[in-house]
Amino acid sequence: MVFAKLAQLTAASLAWCSPQQQRLQLENMKAADSVLSLGRSQIKPSTSFAWHDCFGDFKCARLQVPMDWQGHSDEANKTVELAVVKVEATVPVTDPAYGGAVVLNPGGPGGSGIGQVLRGGKNVRTLLSAGPESGNGEGKHFDI
Repeated sequence: MVFAKLAQLTAASLAWCSPQQQRLQLENMKAADSVLSLGRSQIKPSTSFAWHDCFGDFKCARLQVPMDWQGHSDEANKTVELAVVKVEATVPVTDPAYGGAVVLNPGGPGGSGIGQVLRGGKNVRTLLSAGPESGNGEGKHFDI
């Protein structure tokens, strides 16, 4: 029993380095780059969500947030723009079946939830995710 659990844990922890997982990470990064490119050219950054149609049935936004939301560091006057993508719920938010939004943060390092939303987001009610990447390497970390 203990050996079986240990084997399951080992297999799960090594799954991230499989060729399939590496391919999925590459697809996620490409999708995130697509949203960032779309956002830079067509979507103006905003301090609140301003949703725009993108990638067919999806909605995209560029959310401008402070680097230091508490204002206690040298980063206090700097902002970062997050590319955000969502897929709408299949029922209105007023429907009793609506259970609320799901925020997806795939973790890291370097993971982007954008590709995951584009590939499988329609399988859940409302899904929201961000790509904390930036072209110049700044603003790669965020808290939700």
